Amino acid sequence: MKRLSIFNVAQLMMVLLLMSPGPAWSQSAAPAPATVPGSGSPADSASDATSAYAPLELPLGVRMDVAKSWKILGEDVNKQIVDSAADILKRGGLELPKDKVNLFRANSPALPHASLFVNTQPAEGAEEEARGLTDADLNDLLDVYKAGMEKVRLTSNITVLEYYPIKKLAMGKHIALIISYKRAGINGGPPVYVRINRLLIGNREISITLSYPEGYKELEAAVKHMVSSIRIE
Repeated sequence: MKRLSIFNVAQLMMVLLLMSPGPAWSQSAAPAPATVPGSGSPADSASDATSAYAPLELPLGVRMDVAKSWKILGEDVNKQIVDSAADILKRGGLELPKDKVNLFRANSPALPHASLFVNTQPAEGAEEEARGLTDADLNDLLDVYKAGMEKVRLTSNITVLEYYPIKKLAMGKHIALIISYKRAGINGGPPVYVRINRLLIGNREISITLSYPEGYKELEAAVKHMVSSIRIE
């Protein structure tokens, strides 16, 4: 199997842990609504005043829509989440990924299980390598992730219920790898679907992760709209 340096187990573990609400996700810790970077105030935008979504502009020409009703997480909440995830990774014998930069994080004020995380990191040569990945390579990669997730499961309360095949998609002139799974809910809550969109653009990666709880049709529709809106210009 072709091994890409950016697709290590710790990185996927980090995402899985970040998408698992804990004390830092409580509504008392959630910040007030904020503007979407690069778009002005969603509520005041005349061009999309009738839309439930506002445009989010990211580096490297990446754009997507974000639900206006979702709240942007502040730096204090981000730090609590990352510190907690790093501690669990350490107990599982894994290190926090280096050079990973948070670009945007938000969640639904109704249910924090519905959330959006956007990160970026260096990805030297990864796009060209990814172009050559076969279906067999992607299956092998999923097996590696499964083994890593089992390590973390033993030191946390996070359980993956179902894995879905890793997909390789063309996005304009670039490549995206899609990793998705369903994990158990927290404290008896409903299972949560997670989709990780890893956009490989030159020597960098932008990772867009979205999740929603099973059985909540409006949140599912919102997440699917945001996924379908992702583009590279």
